[in-house]
Amino acid sequence: MEIVSNSFIQFLGNLLSYAYIIPNIIIMVAAGMLFSKTKETYSALLLIGAILSFITSLFYAIIIPILFKFNLLSYDYHITSAYTVFNLIGLLGHLCFAIGLLLLVMSFVNNTLKNR
Repeated sequence: MEIVSNSFIQFLGNLLSYAYIIPNIIIMVAAGMLFSKTKETYSALLLIGAILSFITSLFYAIIIPILFKFNLLSYDYHITSAYTVFNLIGLLGHLCFAIGLLLLVMSFVNNTLKNR
């Protein structure tokens, strides 16, 4: 007797992969709001990093499953190449976001110390 059906598990997996996109959207909107208020280097890096991270999350959650569903991506060379490219894009996005966050914290600390 099967307690949980395979289709339910597949649905739950898809739902969780789509839910992973939501925090990326929130971060991207927050970075966009910051950039619209302050056209500083740190806000631009935060926005670029958030956009690149969002693109990679879309790739993993939506594009890869679609490509597999329609047999447009094979498991050997294509998938390795695709993952390598998007891992590099994700790394670049995370580095931009981390450097932008560091610059933001440094700017905040410097302004706080000046106002004392």
